Amino acid sequence: MHETNELKESATYQFWLTASTKVGEGEKTDVVTVPPNNKVPARIVSFSQRVVTPWKENLELTCRKVGSPAPVTIWRLDGHNLETNARKTIAKNGTLYIRETQATDAGNYTCSVENTWGKDEIIYSVIVKVPPEAPNLTVVTAYSDSLLLEWSDNNNGGSPILGYVINYKRDNGDWEELQVDAKSYSHLLSNLWCGTRYQLYITYNKIGTGLPCDIVNTHTKGNPPVQPKHSQ
Repeated sequence: MHETNELKESATYQFWLTASTKVGEGEKTDVVTVPPNNKVPARIVSFSQRVVTPWKENLELTCRKVGSPAPVTIWRLDGHNLETNARKTIAKNGTLYIRETQATDAGNYTCSVENTWGKDEIIYSVIVKVPPEAPNLTVVTAYSDSLLLEWSDNNNGGSPILGYVINYKRDNGDWEELQVDAKSYSHLLSNLWCGTRYQLYITYNKIGTGLPCDIVNTHTKGNPPVQPKHSQ
């Protein structure tokens, strides 16, 4: 968009446009003849569109406007006037800036402009892809050397789940990880110590690693392993 200033109100002007590249200049458009006019309806030269943004990224929604007198700009979110704050600001040119997008920023953003001679609006449908919520983990059955686990999904954050990560450790041991296929909702965790207390939690992958579920405390069946006595 280009705005031409300092024109004389009593004159008539002709405009045309050509495109230039390093190869040369193309053909010109048809000539448009117009007189200056101080009664221009409010119009937006941006376009409605669907916007998909990752979680915690900065977002810019433009609302370039023309009109005389200068149009008033109003932003709304899902039909309600948008409240600006430290993360959401509106520039003088009408552009809406959203810093570090959150799940709650998703929705339909409407930019409306209006002056004495007309009004216009566009809509941005914003989708924020966030990490998935934590799955629900349950220990179904405890055996002497294994644990049968089951889990269920919560909100996947807007993208397919790529897989699960089971994290587990025995008392006084180190945390270990096990990757599980995305189509699985149960797993037999084997090669565990008999009669030993374990801590477990599960996360899943999509945009980075998802939020972990609460740690589950359980134990395998039987008596704890005993260190053998030294032979005499």
